Amino acid sequence: MHDNISLILDIGNGSVGAMVLNYEHSAHGSIPTVLYCHREPLTFLPDMKEKRLLAAMLDLLKTTLQHVQKEAASVIPRSIWGGAHFSHVVCIFSSPWYASQASVVRKEATTPFHITNPLVNELVNKEEVRFAEALTRGDYEQHFGTKVVLLERALVHSAINGYEVTNPVGKFGRLLEITLFTSLISEKVLRLVEDVFYHVFHIRQIECFSYALASWNAIRTMFPEASDFIFLDVGGETSDVTITIRGAITETLSFPFGRSTILRTLVEVLHISPENAVSFMKMRSLGTLEKEIASDVEKVLATVADQWTDAFNQTLSSISKKYNLPKQAFVTIDPDFASFFNGILSRADIGPALFKGPFTVVSIANNTIASFVRNLNQSNTFSSKKSEALLPPKFLPGIADPALAIEAVFFSNKV
Repeated sequence: MHDNISLILDIGNGSVGAMVLNYEHSAHGSIPTVLYCHREPLTFLPDMKEKRLLAAMLDLLKTTLQHVQKEAASVIPRSIWGGAHFSHVVCIFSSPWYASQASVVRKEATTPFHITNPLVNELVNKEEVRFAEALTRGDYEQHFGTKVVLLERALVHSAINGYEVTNPVGKFGRLLEITLFTSLISEKVLRLVEDVFYHVFHIRQIECFSYALASWNAIRTMFPEASDFIFLDVGGETSDVTITIRGAITETLSFPFGRSTILRTLVEVLHISPENAVSFMKMRSLGTLEKEIASDVEKVLATVADQWTDAFNQTLSSISKKYNLPKQAFVTIDPDFASFFNGILSRADIGPALFKGPFTVVSIANNTIASFVRNLNQSNTFSSKKSEALLPPKFLPGIADPALAIEAVFFSNKV
């Protein structure tokens, strides 16, 4: 029986997912093997109110964990996992559950100074305090409470006298610059998530991270040649954007326009049920939507596409004044909405205006993660019919769960 079985929880704004993995150590690092995967979609909400979304998320989390508890042990061979222990439990939050920022902290002097751990910690701690104080004047604490705790910190880039260094500690210089990624989370939200997990599994030791950091780390692992890129995750309620320049996170942005926005528009304009809206998008992705219905759906989606494009352009326009935006984007999208958003991202009014040239898009899907995440009984693919019997019905063979796969790659760099 393996003793390195891990559970990854993906707490999004439109669903909650869980993946049980075995991390096998090799000369090339830790390769995650998927043993079980399950995702619960959020019940349709007529509007996005934070308190209602939080309650729905906690219910989804409990349901998802119960599925893991009951189903995973039945589909994973007992020779691999006995069903009672995880070596690691990892919880990765998407927006709006956390607030994050990328910032540059500096120290400059006329004469060279010694860079020590206490000096770096002092600079970092001051910036974290400043960030936490700034949140008290923003929307996050108004929605989720006034007390926040550190979710994670990462020093993603360092330079001395303008020259990049891997680790500045122990060196001398007149100018120290550290690019710091910090995320904070409501103590209330974190405690509620921990309580739900303890209620099901009686475990309180959970390692928590943000999806922004996890996706950045995973993309850098899967595409080591990519140093300038945009990562776009289209969630249920929001679209999240992370900008990386010269290998460092420089901006994290979000705008309230996701899959649920599209479904609400379809329900409102076509006077259909939420279930029909979901079904129409699925059939559209498969090319099986009836012509008469398809015509009405496409008219609505054309308007929605314009609205999303405007929101995306507006979100990036202020950033484009500070940086030359990367011309490559990596994207995670629900399979039922992939063709719709891929069509938007190929539009002429996305590229030239903001990126001053061609804008290329790479969707994180089965073929892009095959070398980094694999299924039980399959040495080099993430999903296959060979492993179909080991997976619950909600995991579609041949279609990877991109968010959980990215998180698996991220955590393989930590175990």
